[in-house]
Amino acid sequence: MTSKHCLETLRAASYESPQLMVFLRHSGCVFFKEMLAILSRQREQIEAEGFTIVLVHMGPDEKVRPYLKQYQLEDVQQISDPERYLYEQAHIGKGSIAQVIGPRVWKSAVRALREGYSLGVPDGSPLQMAGISILNRGSFEQTHVTGLSSEMIDFSKLSCTHCCTLASAV
Repeated sequence: MTSKHCLETLRAASYESPQLMVFLRHSGCVFFKEMLAILSRQREQIEAEGFTIVLVHMGPDEKVRPYLKQYQLEDVQQISDPERYLYEQAHIGKGSIAQVIGPRVWKSAVRALREGYSLGVPDGSPLQMAGISILNRGSFEQTHVTGLSSEMIDFSKLSCTHCCTLASAV
């Protein structure tokens, strides 16, 4: 199924429940794994708010599946989007070199590595930023793009009625 077809299916589903689209960095990034860990810890609360979680990544499914299993997210809908069509539709853009590997990112990268999140080979654009967007009643709403590759999203602040500040300073 193409990303374009997936989007049409998700738009239809968004009339039943808002789709929390979580756009991930490439799976070789330590922050890809950290984001999955945070999402796993906050999943119950997110779903209690009425969201259906949809993970969007750039890698092949077979490469990403082990990470989803590791973080107990294997039953969450996931879409491989190597062409970044869904990222573009939700306005989740690429970052600059400074946003991805600049000095402000290094401290968080060292911390993440010490916490056990590993580096790997990029399976998508290394400049692609992470972010979220709520697909509700067919339209993207409340999009948030991370300002740095190390920025994590605090999913606990999501609400079906409004979004608060979603960024978590790391």
